[in-house]
Amino acid sequence: MLLLSEERTLAVLRWVAEEIPTRSRWYPVFLRYVDIIAGRVRSFGGDPSQIQPSPTGTVGRPRPGPGGRPDEDEHMEHTGKINGLVYDRFGDFEGFMLRTERGSHRFHSREEDIELLVRKAWRERLRLRVWSEEGEPRHVSSIVMLQPPVAFARHDEKFDD
Repeated sequence: MLLLSEERTLAVLRWVAEEIPTRSRWYPVFLRYVDIIAGRVRSFGGDPSQIQPSPTGTVGRPRPGPGGRPDEDEHMEHTGKINGLVYDRFGDFEGFMLRTERGSHRFHSREEDIELLVRKAWRERLRLRVWSEEGEPRHVSSIVMLQPPVAFARHDEKFDD
């Protein structure tokens, strides 16, 4: 878990480093800090040369796309419908509850975009597939909105035999 944390930090710092003007007096200082974090990744058994810049801290592990699946060994998958939104005592979004065949699961996120997505899924009763890291089962790694099920034909429609 320490390795993953350092890899994510390195990915974000490399992304930030791309945005700092090379003529800035802080640029060499920042690069030295990035090198220190790369050394930490190496000391935990990782390969810092494989870590690409990322604004979200995504490291070279497969991310799910539409219908895709990440590695089973590193991620936990939950598919179901939103059955609750969680807010803290100040009324700030804190996370959501997902009802699956195996019960209800609580996920933590304070991201405004996640709140908008799960509110839509809750209102429209859409199915979601939520992945979380095995070491951090309450933190959202990825969300895929699944196609809603085909509506049943209404009783007043005729069926062909």
